[in-house]
Amino acid sequence: LNIDNIHEMRKRLNNLRVGICQQTSHTKCAEAVTAWLSHVHAVIKGANLAATSVDSGQTVVVHCSDGWDRTSQIVSLASLLLDGHYRT
Repeated sequence: LNIDNIHEMRKRLNNLRVGICQQTSHTKCAEAVTAWLSHVHAVIKGANLAATSVDSGQTVVVHCSDGWDRTSQIVSLASLLLDGHYRT
């Protein structure tokens, strides 16, 4: 899925904060927003893949190299996608 690790995500979030506050450079702001949205897209894509697979009856194992950032993001979001109480 090519989801960056927690260190890259933190860097992107910091760049987003700086980019949004940096009103003199529209390019810097656009790059920061694009990088952040790229990360969010990858996590949602992974969660959707996991939820769709589980919903179709397949067994899913989610494992990332560290197991404490991307794994928990994907599994938590997939759980929300699968729980009808949270889908309105």
